[in-house]
Amino acid sequence: MLVLPMKLKNLLPVALIVGSASASSLVVNFTANLSDGDFTGPDAINPYVAGNALSDFTAGEPDVIKVDGQFYVPNYTGDGTYTGAYNQSTGNRVLLHSPLIERIEAQTWRAEGASNYGTVTGAGDPISQRKKFLLPDDTPNGVFSVTIAGGQLSSLSYLYDDAANAGGTFVGESSNAALNTTTFNTIGVTGTGANFGDAQILSLAGASTVPYGLNTQLSLGSFPPAVLAGTVTGSTRGIIANELLSTAEVGTLGGNISSDGRNGASTFKLTDPFAGESGTLTVITSTSDLQLTVNASQVPEPSSTLLLGLSLAAVLGRRKRS
Repeated sequence: MLVLPMKLKNLLPVALIVGSASASSLVVNFTANLSDGDFTGPDAINPYVAGNALSDFTAGEPDVIKVDGQFYVPNYTGDGTYTGAYNQSTGNRVLLHSPLIERIEAQTWRAEGASNYGTVTGAGDPISQRKKFLLPDDTPNGVFSVTIAGGQLSSLSYLYDDAANAGGTFVGESSNAALNTTTFNTIGVTGTGANFGDAQILSLAGASTVPYGLNTQLSLGSFPPAVLAGTVTGSTRGIIANELLSTAEVGTLGGNISSDGRNGASTFKLTDPFAGESGTLTVITSTSDLQLTVNASQVPEPSSTLLLGLSLAAVLGRRKRS
């Protein structure tokens, strides 16, 4: 079992080490998998303890205990270590999304109306007003670190530490009473030694197919039906740009993504997240799963009666914007 850095002092401040003179941007895409021994918490919600409801569900849908991940680093200048800290608005963005826990690091935005560009929900239906876009969090609650050496990713880590993040709100918000009192004390991802493959270096004009937001590689069967039907998956830079910037959308709705999806004058609209970019976009995508670790607690301990309800409907959500 890999050991995560559990103290903030183990993560360096932002260091942009020598690279090209003009800054570009970096995107790292990955999935991470929770393995036996990497969960610490009550047996009743441990997917590797036989006989509980989550264990039974995981046996049929193993992707339910994986997460989608995406790190976005502006001002990328080549080889070096890039680190983002708790609630630090550096321009770094983080997406971490689980079928079971749902929004770990994500911003929730909504469509203001039907798309003119064929955007669909995870269930394959055209988006309508108030369908969710899950986009990277630009004020991450966790700390991430990415090291690039020789133009390749050599290590990656992410740590959400509830005790160190006094302003955080990562407590279970669930429609399922069995998980209502779950607190995720730490959630970590490590990628040292993972297979990331070669970096793609793209012109910004040619980067429309690069994932941006929830662009899952996981089995859609691992997602609760209500989440899948109401959430835009497969999000890319091109989809977001079309919904925000294309003439027909702007002419009719002033941009098609807002904080509440109500298409009203007081609605807070999503601004173009790529507006400040220059240079090129470097994209690195993992070809193997990274390691996920979770430490969770429940107070009081859940009753066996409540835990009978733990199933696909047991979805936790933390909405930064609703």
